[in-house]
Amino acid sequence: MNKTMESYSMKQFVEKTGFTEDAIRYYEKIGLLQQVKRKSNGHRVYGGEDLEKMVLIKCLKKSGMPLEEMRLYVQQSAKDNEQTIAERDRILNGHKQKIEEQMAHLQTILDFINAKVQSGKKMGEF
Repeated sequence: MNKTMESYSMKQFVEKTGFTEDAIRYYEKIGLLQQVKRKSNGHRVYGGEDLEKMVLIKCLKKSGMPLEEMRLYVQQSAKDNEQTIAERDRILNGHKQKIEEQMAHLQTILDFINAKVQSGKKMGEF
């Protein structure tokens, strides 16, 4: 099915994204989810592009990206032109570097714990 042809009610969108209605409304309010269409009765109607955007938001959220950075990235992505590519790359590469640093730190911790488990010593013993 064509992404532009898909449409979901709020309930369906909640089920597909795993976010609560409140979270979805909040993301719309702060500009992460932009230009949500509405029916004549005022009810929100979400499309395939909205769903893709929520997958991106979920990924960035789980990776620890601050909301302000997410908002900036999403706003730059919405422009979708040559001038925004460098800014989008800068945002993602900066976040990627933070994640790699966190992973290295966590690996150090995991290595320490594994060494303690293998040696049979209690955590308080050295």
